Amino acid sequence: MVLSSVPYLFGWLLIIYGTNPSWLIGGRFMIGVAVGTSAISSNIYLMEVAPQRDKRPILHSAAVITMLGGAICGGLALALKWRYLAVIGAVCVLGNVIGIAVQPESPKWLILKSRPQLAARSLRQLHGEEIDVEIEIRRIEKEIEESEAISWRRLCLRPFLKPFIVLIIIISFVPFMGASILLLYCTTIYYNAGFDNSLKINLGICFVRVLGALVAIIAINNYKRRIILIVSGVGMCIGGFLFGLYFKGAYINIPSHEIDWLSAVGGSVYSFCVMFGWASVPWAILPEMLPKSLLRNIIPYITAYSYTLIFFISYIYVYLVDRIGSHGSFWIFSSISLVATFTIYFILPETKDKSIEEVIESFQSTQKNSDTPDDNKKE
Repeated sequence: MVLSSVPYLFGWLLIIYGTNPSWLIGGRFMIGVAVGTSAISSNIYLMEVAPQRDKRPILHSAAVITMLGGAICGGLALALKWRYLAVIGAVCVLGNVIGIAVQPESPKWLILKSRPQLAARSLRQLHGEEIDVEIEIRRIEKEIEESEAISWRRLCLRPFLKPFIVLIIIISFVPFMGASILLLYCTTIYYNAGFDNSLKINLGICFVRVLGALVAIIAINNYKRRIILIVSGVGMCIGGFLFGLYFKGAYINIPSHEIDWLSAVGGSVYSFCVMFGWASVPWAILPEMLPKSLLRNIIPYITAYSYTLIFFISYIYVYLVDRIGSHGSFWIFSSISLVATFTIYFILPETKDKSIEEVIESFQSTQKNSDTPDDNKKE
């Protein structure tokens, strides 16, 4: 995590002192690299150091704080020029390095490096003196042994293969539903739509995302995963349709004061439902569908895969708007959201409050049920 601060810092410095677009593009590229590496390493660190009972709340709280940070940046953008925002980003990097430096190292990493005494000290720093260090170290060593025993080849075995494929399908849907578009292009979208106060609208959308992330914590702790994803998908479908309807109305020159509410309602519903369900639940069901010993090996690859798809959709969005307009783009996202909702209904069994064995058995039962008609015909 400390190493990821290097491209962060150089990226912000390139933006601060940039004199042409190449400097700005280079700075954005370096910051993107830093975001990718720090996102993966920080999530793994949190999973390794958080107490077993508190892992889910801590990870979801991190998502809320991330969205809150985006809202703060949106607010600062109203008062400061972009170079000053870059200066604040560089200063935050230095604060981040200091914060990481005073944190204890991951006990799991220390045990992997054959440093059990340092791991014991780290456990006491993280969880207090009352923790039974020997029991905790034995538990971590067992996790490491199980993790090393599970290879990618074993992932392809039938018990794990179907849950893994379903996970990949769910994670693949998220970018194609346009989940990142309003996050990355909000100001540009509203500015091109003719709103002079696009920065203020962006700030409002940021706080809607914070609200959605907060509701996601409550929903994930209390409601079934399938229900959350289905409700979220329907909401994204409606929000995307209303947003596209606004742009279609503007395209055919309907007076803006008659349809402005469509953009406000559509953008808010869409952003809220993204954070409420599809941006949160896929990561919550990861440890509910696959063994924890396997997760440590595959989470970096799944995260990289997700970020690659987000980059791809974010990149082609500009060309999509040029070809079919903003209304057509959001209607495509709306349609994909509807398809994703129906897909979840048919392929995802409920995983809340179930053991890994029960979830895997649910997938196998589904397969047996689908095979029954053919078997009956053969008989």
